[in-house]
Amino acid sequence: MKKWTRDIIAAFITILSVWLLTSCARVFPNDKLDYLWRLDKVCYSNSGTGNYEVEKSGIWYAFARDLVEIRDGETNGPIGVLTDYGDSIKIDYSMYCEVAEYDTESLLRYLSNCGITSLTTVFKIEWQGCNMILSNNDTRLFFTKW
Repeated sequence: MKKWTRDIIAAFITILSVWLLTSCARVFPNDKLDYLWRLDKVCYSNSGTGNYEVEKSGIWYAFARDLVEIRDGETNGPIGVLTDYGDSIKIDYSMYCEVAEYDTESLLRYLSNCGITSLTTVFKIEWQGCNMILSNNDTRLFFTKW
């Protein structure tokens, strides 16, 4: 193979690599938040009686750009809309109310087991190395990045 052909191929591969890297950077704008998080513990605020903690296992939050999926064990959970404000996030499942045949009471029970107490919830984000805490007035969710 001639030298100029190798140079053209090398230049093409370099350009393709740079394009792929910059494209992937736009897919996940928040590298700290995106991907898979294991829910380790939920601290519920019980008005009047203080707080109580519940250890969790088998519950996973998958964040990807503007979506969040909560998985409980082998079951794929509902997908919610995620809005990232930098120091806080909003997780929104209210669109399920617009679907007449969808059981929102069952959805609320499922979300409550996973630490979310309403269809639209805003959480403050706290970072501690590979760990994340999402908190609001009702709950504190403790996660480990997977």
